[in-house]
Amino acid sequence: MIPQQELSSKCGLILKRVKDGTSETIRLVGADGGASTVRKTAGIPFIGETNDSDRTLLIDANIDGLSRKRWHIWPRKQGKAVGACPLPHSNQFQIMIRLTPDETPDLDEAALAANSIT
Repeated sequence: MIPQQELSSKCGLILKRVKDGTSETIRLVGADGGASTVRKTAGIPFIGETNDSDRTLLIDANIDGLSRKRWHIWPRKQGKAVGACPLPHSNQFQIMIRLTPDETPDLDEAALAANSIT
């Protein structure tokens, strides 16, 4: 658990108006999921479970000739899909390749490019 005096310097604060006209302070902690170092250090429990059958491979990469004005989604066979989201303040996209539950992806660049297309 982070000591109280450190907690206030490591977290954002939000003022919330209460119905009676007063306000209360709410701490905002940056915690990004089950493996979050911030969440674990702050002693905040992660309620939920991991579903290993729903997996996605994420790749940040350059893609020539693809519009940066919108997301792109390409449905594939057997519930698979490939998507590309333009990343802000860069020329890169975040490519998302949905994996099947038993799939172990080949992380070689050429194999990933072929997997995205087929």
